Amino acid sequence: MPSEMEDDTHLTLSEIHRGNPAALVEQMMGVQRAILDGGAVAWDGRLRLLDISAVGGQGRGPDRRRYRSTLGGTSSYPSRMSSYHSRTRPRASWPPRRILPLRDHTDPPYVAISWRWSNNTPPSRYRVRRPREIPHRSAVPDLVFNRAISFAQANDISFLWIDKECIYQEDKKDKDKWVQVMDQIYRGSKISLGLLSVEIQSQLHLDSLSDLLRDRLYHTREKPTFRSWVGNEVISRTEEVLRLVLSDERWERTWIFQEDHCASTGMRLLIRHDRSLSKDRNLFGDIHGELDIACHEFRKAVTRFALACRAGGREFPSDMLAKVRQYNIWNGTGVGPRIGGSQGSTYNDELPRLPTSSLSILRDIKERKNKNVEDRLVIFANCCRYLTRLGAEYLIESRYGLSTCILCLYLLNGEVFSLENWKSRDSQDLLNHSVYDLLERISFKFDPPKDRFRTSHIDNYFRFSQVEFTREGVQTVGWLWEVGSAIKFTDRDLSCLEDEYPSDENELDILRNWLRQLGHRNLASKLPESLTREGHSDRGTSKPFITENVSAVIDGLRQHKPLRLARIYGETEVLGIFVGGVSKPATMCFTSYVAEDQKLVSIEVRHGGTLGDGRERLYARSWVNGAWFSYGKQKKTCVFPWSFVDGGEGKGL
Repeated sequence: MPSEMEDDTHLTLSEIHRGNPAALVEQMMGVQRAILDGGAVAWDGRLRLLDISAVGGQGRGPDRRRYRSTLGGTSSYPSRMSSYHSRTRPRASWPPRRILPLRDHTDPPYVAISWRWSNNTPPSRYRVRRPREIPHRSAVPDLVFNRAISFAQANDISFLWIDKECIYQEDKKDKDKWVQVMDQIYRGSKISLGLLSVEIQSQLHLDSLSDLLRDRLYHTREKPTFRSWVGNEVISRTEEVLRLVLSDERWERTWIFQEDHCASTGMRLLIRHDRSLSKDRNLFGDIHGELDIACHEFRKAVTRFALACRAGGREFPSDMLAKVRQYNIWNGTGVGPRIGGSQGSTYNDELPRLPTSSLSILRDIKERKNKNVEDRLVIFANCCRYLTRLGAEYLIESRYGLSTCILCLYLLNGEVFSLENWKSRDSQDLLNHSVYDLLERISFKFDPPKDRFRTSHIDNYFRFSQVEFTREGVQTVGWLWEVGSAIKFTDRDLSCLEDEYPSDENELDILRNWLRQLGHRNLASKLPESLTREGHSDRGTSKPFITENVSAVIDGLRQHKPLRLARIYGETEVLGIFVGGVSKPATMCFTSYVAEDQKLVSIEVRHGGTLGDGRERLYARSWVNGAWFSYGKQKKTCVFPWSFVDGGEGKGL
């Protein structure tokens, strides 16, 4: 029996499955049997933590000023502490104690440590005491502990979570449990801390890093272009310091990528610097010999710098950008790698259509290293917050390769896919690509209702629900809508739009009155009284989704877009209104919404007929915004076919 999964992602799916599309479908049906009961592991909030409250020497005596927090003011040790800390912290000892108690805790503030493991470390002077056990010498290097404890105590935090000690490495069941909730550990930390081993030794490099983080190099940060004084010397020096920082091994590790991604804005970086250098303490903090930097701000700064380089005709090194690219900024510009073609927009021509971040995450995981291939599935699921998880043991025993498992994990979690722009007339051409290339070609692009939450809506909400693989294709449930002809407002109808500052509420009244005049009083009555985002609706849809989609209709009015009334397939009552033109004749719309998971889909589809058992065959085309009310209406079971076995109909042509 194999001990690990095969990494076959360098092969095409045709090579893996010997040119047989049916063999791929058969394997996908098999992978589906590996779904873990209950999906993502539930975590009750209890966590093993190292108690550092008795470790002395931090923030006392002549060096106290060195440990002033960049996040919470000056720390006096012992300082004013939360009631939790005051109950649990014994008096500090001097000289420092090296024994760290490891105990279960519920909801204390803690620092989660992100560091690069090494097997060639000198014996640690720190000892860890597990419950009811004799203290053991820690496998974590002294330098890691010293830096982590300095940072935590500077921020008045008395607990550390560090994987090497807080997960029992000798216990496979313990490892499997905590690996599945690693994302929640970093998201739940008060602060996460990434420790870099590189050291900045040049004042010029430190000043260049300061200018970069302060956005001093550009005219504007929204569309970064270099100021006139920023010449080749400044740009080259900035690249030098970034090359130094990004040469640290932490950027190459898949697990650390997950930690950075899941901690999000809570991840801080500590970068050592020569103590003779002068630093901006307001920017880099007061910890002596360390630069304290918000990881997300560093990612943004590097991404803006790369965009400014491109705007000036200079290409920023792609290997560096791949380590720290910030998705919202990079994907939003439309200059990144193409993902999924260009589906037709039915809503906003001014804002770029965006892909899900899932493929950016997958691309970044692909470029990094980790010991066990199957761990990439857990990391991918954690970063994407997937609810459906796959059991690695079953997959390994059944000899499923990484390519098929990635494809299944992506689709089983409801990621929307489309072959609208697939140009080949040979449907089996889909198999002539690696799994990474295939997903980039079929991934969907979205027009979220409002600009405010574009990326977060796509990543967290816009997915199919109740997905199941069948031999015919990806099965899901929702409502199928027949969309009527386009209706345009007259200039008289839209006269209020000529106001300098037209309000949503005025236009909402126009829409409501217009629907009443057309005889659709029931639909008009379902529209909200105002476009606030508070509370929940009793109509089976969360009020934020109602208001965002009604706002999309209002914005369609502002842009003089045609509106289309819609009826649930097979019924007569008008219960929906969608924005914009339908891309091709006879197109219908498919919508779904699950309140518990907050998953929503609203797409144009081509209806491919009804299967013998009553399921509807659909082909996805493009995202469409609108307001629809389906409370109490029975959902239909629909199938989005495997295009590589249905004779090419999946192209939607």
